[in-house]
Amino acid sequence: MGARPKTVWRRLYEGRKSLWALSHCGPVDHALSKTYFAERGLLVLERAYRKVHPSIAPVQLELTLG
Repeated sequence: MGARPKTVWRRLYEGRKSLWALSHCGPVDHALSKTYFAERGLLVLERAYRKVHPSIAPVQLELTLG
C-alpha cells in the first residue's frame, strides 16, 4: 500500500503503544491516505458537515485609537 514493510514493522514493535496511537503513525497515514478512501467511494464527513453547517466568520471590527 505504499509503505515500506521494514518501516512498518519497526514502528509497530519499537514501543508499547495502543492500537489507537499506532493508527496515527506515519506509515499508516501514508498508506491509508484520504485518496485511498476516496478511491473506494467513501465520503469525507467533514465536507458533508460543512455543507450543512457553513461557518460564517463575524465582521472584522475596526479599532479606533484615539
